[in-house]
Formats: sequence, structure tokens, C-alpha cells
Amino acid sequence: MSKQEVINFWLNGCSDENVVSAAEVLIGDEFDEQGSTNLIDFNMPPSSITTLEDRSSDYSPPTNQDLENKRAQEQDSKRDKLLQESDYTQLPDVPLTNEKRSEWATYRESLRNISDQSSYPDSVTWPTKPS
Repeated sequence: MSKQEVINFWLNGCSDENVVSAAEVLIGDEFDEQGSTNLIDFNMPPSSITTLEDRSSDYSPPTNQDLENKRAQEQDSKRDKLLQESDYTQLPDVPLTNEKRSEWATYRESLRNISDQSSYPDSVTWPTKPS
């Protein structure tokens, strides 16, 4: 887990939308000479700028399980979107042949089963959408 991933995870996990939208992570060659990566809120006066290191007592990096859960959530969101986009194919009044309806049903079943893949959630082989 790189320090960039830790910072991105922290920002994405922050529940205060105003803080997240105002925050920028500035990374030189990942960290400056002092090993500091600054989290800057540009709406704050310069005297209020803090670094993650300054907040170390309030911050604990995500665990590997936290990062895996985040990746799984991202993959599941993509799957859910693809399922939603193909919902119409299973309606009884859609003009599809039985063969095409079956192809779409197989595609949708494969989408629902992505979490069974051995490389999930790090890598997913997405099924091909029927034509």
C-alpha cells in the first residue's frame, strides 16, 4: 500500500463533503525532503494549514482489509450499474427472441457472480455484453 493510496483512501472516506471538495493533496516526488505530504484546505487561512503528520494522533491509515473493501465496493458499483442498464432485457414485453433473452440472462448472471472470481476485487474479468 503506497502512501498515495493511503491519502486517497483517507480523502475518499471523509464524510464531510465540504472538506473533501476543498482539500487537495500535493505530492512532489510522493513526499518532500522532510517526508511530509501536505493536506491543504485552500479556504483556510495559511496559518491553519496542517499536514497529515500534524494530525497523526487523529489519523490511522486504513488496513489492507479496508483497502480491499473499498476496491470491492468500486467493483460492485460498476456491476450494479451494468445490471441496471440491462434490466429492461428481462421484461416480458421487450421484443427479444428467446435466444437473445437467454444471452442477456447469462450475461446478467455472470455480472452477479464477479465476486466469485479468484482475483476479485483487485481484478475483474467482465463478461461481454450481448449484441
